[in-house]
Amino acid sequence: MASVTEIVRTTKQPYGGFIKPSLFKEVRISDETELALTENLSPATVGMVVDYMTRYIMGAKLTDAFRISCIGAVYAKNLGYTDAVDVAKSFLRKIKGLDDESIVYACRMVWFDAYYRVPMWAKQHESREKNDPDAHTVTNIRTMINRSVSFWNKYGPPTKNGFTFEPIPDTSEEEMAKNGSHGGYTYDVDRGDGDFLTEDTLWDYKVSKKKLTSKTTLQLLMYWIMGVHSGRPEFKTINKLGVFNPRLNTVYILDVSDIPEDTIRTVEKNVIGYEKPMPARMSTMKMLFEESVQAQKREFVTNRYEKGDIVEHKVFGRGRVLAVKAAAGDQIVEINFEKVGVKKTMANFAPLTKITEE
Repeated sequence: MASVTEIVRTTKQPYGGFIKPSLFKEVRISDETELALTENLSPATVGMVVDYMTRYIMGAKLTDAFRISCIGAVYAKNLGYTDAVDVAKSFLRKIKGLDDESIVYACRMVWFDAYYRVPMWAKQHESREKNDPDAHTVTNIRTMINRSVSFWNKYGPPTKNGFTFEPIPDTSEEEMAKNGSHGGYTYDVDRGDGDFLTEDTLWDYKVSKKKLTSKTTLQLLMYWIMGVHSGRPEFKTINKLGVFNPRLNTVYILDVSDIPEDTIRTVEKNVIGYEKPMPARMSTMKMLFEESVQAQKREFVTNRYEKGDIVEHKVFGRGRVLAVKAAAGDQIVEINFEKVGVKKTMANFAPLTKITEE
């Protein structure tokens, strides 16, 4: 059992890769801003911060933008890092925009991703000192976030900020066992999450100094195949695979129809592991994941709303809470906004701020 990233790293591909990077159309976006040549954090950390902060700046709530980090904090707590959730909450409270302090705390927050992606490694390195970004790294992160926002102004809007491959709700356990999968996941690939979807394109973010590689193209192909197998409706309209690299300010796009059918079948069977019997404990593993997701929702609800509360929404402006209804660890909040009237939203995902005084 492994994540998509782990499978990509260890899979031996044919010469040039299952999908050759040269098949992708390359588009360079003009930008006069130059990045500093040196950074003191890993490309993976910088990439996650650019990804998650872009989601936040574009309107996602912090707990939604940093969803995997929040789940990772719950995993860390379950692994014995007793105050992990409290630490993560304190980091989130410091993230307010693109100022230096916000970027520093975003870098600290994404450390919790490791508990979700490689939990045992994270547990072993728990006590290691983590470096904060230096001035060059902070500036580069800010520039790449701004480039990302410009990219979405041209290629967006995103229809999904972050996606997984959970089964649609009415899929029976018998059907999943027969297909050897749990939604898009299998016994071989039991976790993994992608970056963005638009109406017709599955997008991945990379901040490498290198151009597109066969590891990235395999990752994209796996995401698309797993999305199709999940049966989720958001993947039905996807007909392109894309990568945006804000470090190089370059876009790479490929039509799905240009991928050979035999390549798709090989990756389905030999890399992801469809058609293999699914052990009974697979369902148990996914149940534990789903419980962690629910725990993340409970642990990271930063505001609980009551009738009469005054709130500020990033898009709709100020309003007053008319009614609140509990819903699966979250709240359905009915709000009368001054500008747009009455609307309902989920408290845990809407970009809402409680105003302490009118």
